[in-house]
Amino acid sequence: MATPGWRALLLRQGRLDAALDAAQPIVSHLMARAGRGALDHGLGLCEQPLRVCLSVALPLMAVGDARGQVIVSRASTMLAQWVESFDDPIRRQQLLEIPHHQEIVQI
Repeated sequence: MATPGWRALLLRQGRLDAALDAAQPIVSHLMARAGRGALDHGLGLCEQPLRVCLSVALPLMAVGDARGQVIVSRASTMLAQWVESFDDPIRRQQLLEIPHHQEIVQI
């Protein structure tokens, strides 16, 4: 299975079809869990769940597939809840300064 970095590289290279193909197994997984209320998208054991979400959402959004926005929206909610879970404002800011977290906020 392709990694988030691989999907991002394919997208940067303009290889949209390959990026979409690489994203499809994860998209299927995420969408199967949509509406179940699982904040972690079913990616609880994943080291960087928000990076995974972003790496599959961007190719979808590039072709106008609404599932991309759904995934980003859920990732944004997850990020906001993570930020709120920290009492330390410095720790909150550090969490928001992670590049793929910034990108999620900007979308």
